[in-house]
Amino acid sequence: MSAGILRSLKGPNGGYRLARPTAGITLLEVVEAAKGSVRGDAPAVGDNDALRRRLQGVCAKAAGLVREGLGAVTRKDLAGGPRRK
Repeated sequence: MSAGILRSLKGPNGGYRLARPTAGITLLEVVEAAKGSVRGDAPAVGDNDALRRRLQGVCAKAAGLVREGLGAVTRKDLAGGPRRK
């Protein structure tokens, strides 16, 4: 699966380069390219379905907040560029 963050260059001066400008690459994209989708999967809690559903809701909400936070930060922000709004 290609995240579209890097492109490879062949040859003696080859290697990897960013595929897009730094202002267009979010921290969420980098994390998900390296580790997979940020999800809020609740751990198993036994046979109590009501508790499992409530816990899953909390975990999903937390994952949404993490995704939102990571999606608001670009590579350019991390490198000291002005923060985007």
